[in-house]
Amino acid sequence: MGATITEDKDPDSILFGIGNLALMAYVAGVLASPLVLVDTGILSAAEITYNRAVQSFKAGGTKWKTLVSDDDLTFQATYAEVAITNLQRAIQGTLSGVGNNTIKFGGQRNLDPYYARFEHTRSDGLIVTFDMYKGVASGEFKVGFGDQFITYPTTFEANADAAKPAGQRYGLIKIAA
Repeated sequence: MGATITEDKDPDSILFGIGNLALMAYVAGVLASPLVLVDTGILSAAEITYNRAVQSFKAGGTKWKTLVSDDDLTFQATYAEVAITNLQRAIQGTLSGVGNNTIKFGGQRNLDPYYARFEHTRSDGLIVTFDMYKGVASGEFKVGFGDQFITYPTTFEANADAAKPAGQRYGLIKIAA
């Protein structure tokens, strides 16, 4: 018997390098337009993580159905530019000073959600787009100073966008020209 799998390999779909990240204030039910998205600056890394827990129904020792019972979407961008705008998005404090050059922060407060779009251009020209509809900065904020280039990771966690249909409330990934 010969092979039953037809080969379908596309070397252009292998990704290398970084992309661009843009953030804007979240507006319920609005898909961002490229006209309002501004690049956040140079990144040294970006990572998308989608975790899901599933529940399965078994009867008579046979698994009959599995569904997602809990899921989380996070996006981590490692910034290489230490700029007040990016620091404010990561820390979310109160801007003050001449030209808003100071962030005052600490203590309990509400976090503003952001619409995030990350784009990576493949070698064949297609663009891998990741949108997080309603992300809030979360986790540890840490900037280390030393004898290497300074970068700092910022993590955004998705909150459900109630304006989207069930099962589609965190974001999207698209590959297109």
